[in-house]
Amino acid sequence: MARRFNLSEEGIIEALEFLSDELHGKKVSEKDVIKTRLLAEECLFRIKKDAPEKTAFEIWVRSVFGSVITKIKCRGSEIRFSDVLEISGADLEHAFDDEVDDNAIEMIQSMLLKGFADKFRISRRKNMNYIDIITKKNPQMTLYVTLSSIVLAVIMGVCMRLFLSESITGALCSMVLNPIKTIYMNLLSMVVGPVVFFSMITCMIQFSDLRSFGRIGGKTMGIYMFTSLVAGVTGIGVFYLLQPGTEGSFVSMITTGASSGASISLLDTIIDIFPSNVVGAFYENNVLQILLMGLILGVMVNMIGEKGKVLQNIFDSLNELFLQLVMVLARLIPLITFCSVMILILTTGTDALVSLLTLIGTLLTGLVILIITYSLMIALMAKVSPFPFLKRYIPTALNVMSLCSSNASMPLNMDFCRKIGISQRVYSFSIPFGATINMDGAMVAFMTGVLFMAKSFGVDMDSGKLIMLLVSGLLVSVATPGVPGAFMVACTVLLNQTGVPMDCIPLLMVFFTITDMVCTASNTTGDVAASVIVAGTENLLDKDKYYQKG
Repeated sequence: MARRFNLSEEGIIEALEFLSDELHGKKVSEKDVIKTRLLAEECLFRIKKDAPEKTAFEIWVRSVFGSVITKIKCRGSEIRFSDVLEISGADLEHAFDDEVDDNAIEMIQSMLLKGFADKFRISRRKNMNYIDIITKKNPQMTLYVTLSSIVLAVIMGVCMRLFLSESITGALCSMVLNPIKTIYMNLLSMVVGPVVFFSMITCMIQFSDLRSFGRIGGKTMGIYMFTSLVAGVTGIGVFYLLQPGTEGSFVSMITTGASSGASISLLDTIIDIFPSNVVGAFYENNVLQILLMGLILGVMVNMIGEKGKVLQNIFDSLNELFLQLVMVLARLIPLITFCSVMILILTTGTDALVSLLTLIGTLLTGLVILIITYSLMIALMAKVSPFPFLKRYIPTALNVMSLCSSNASMPLNMDFCRKIGISQRVYSFSIPFGATINMDGAMVAFMTGVLFMAKSFGVDMDSGKLIMLLVSGLLVSVATPGVPGAFMVACTVLLNQTGVPMDCIPLLMVFFTITDMVCTASNTTGDVAASVIVAGTENLLDKDKYYQKG
């Protein structure tokens, strides 16, 4: 509930005490409470400077899907975000002079706001300032919102199918839902080429670090490539073993053209990977050619030594630019998922959605086989029992599932490696490196998901296409960035190689949203398993700690 206070020193202090009580009541950590108080205090005093007397403001705390947001509403002069954040080197030096004046205090306050720039938003409407401070962000917020959009779409789709005529639902699909989905697919297709190109270049530049790690680096790389291959083969094998889905069940959803589905020989496909025209590869959106160019250029940048430093900075900046665009598109996943599930229900009924859910069981079967593979590798290569590793990693895996991010899970995995006796020489390289290129769980999901969609959209998959799907998956596992929404890029690459219509990407979003937690846990399990194997083969595993209980 919002509380109203006077915009005076006494009123601000009283409001901050109220804010602390509210945040403590929502089980917010003391660190986040202090951070929120500081940000709220700085914003309010900044407004107070130019505000007329007897100005009032409102403050309240809102909790949504586990995230906590502090909201402030106050009349007064506009707070210019850019003014807050612009601090020159000279200003910074002056702020720490021996003589502290009002300007120095202003600089220190601006430094505070700049340090937490990603934690608050400022907007203005009708002479009113609105300030949102992100006190606590739930890492699964996108998951909850997307799942809510799926449930809402199912309910609305079933109700419309029961109570509205086919002409009305058809018009809704053709005039509203399909255009939104098509626009999104066009934006995604636009960004795929640059993302995989610059991601591959920056990834290959990082591979130069392998030399500094010598045999450990090379062995780690080899294990990751082998497990990725095993994951791909497992995904393909378990799909054809369990045969989820129904042939041609999604054909009625096709609105965009598929890439060529004609059968091409494996030799012609391999020859076609090598581009004859740099611009042509991007113009035709030939992702394998783009990946190959990125791989070659990344290697070449390392070979030209110091002259390549400038290029590294340029490629890093361009990579960050397009990754930011991917993350912006990822924010629209709940909307696109809603539209896609609505289209699915209105055009095919609930049977198609049920068949999509059978894919989850296929994926889980593949992930279990993958865990068994890790266990065998640990027993045969590291010469230790895999059971202590599996038993002790369960709590860490549950924490990883809550984060839904391999990159965010690195501190957890490094701490686990230390506890089970893996040398820092191994895990300081293997865990960050694995978070970048090792996507075993996602690899199983990619293979099963793409093959399911090929079957559902009536696309024939011959042996040549299966081999190219596997090769593309290996390249994608290296080049796909570890950012939210990166699976969309990977799916687009793989679909281009199989001739499956791009219409299935929103449906794959539903699949990946539901299974993202277990795929991430499988990815990180592979990272730690590889660390155990490398440490065991290099005599860098403390077996007393490894077999220690607890």
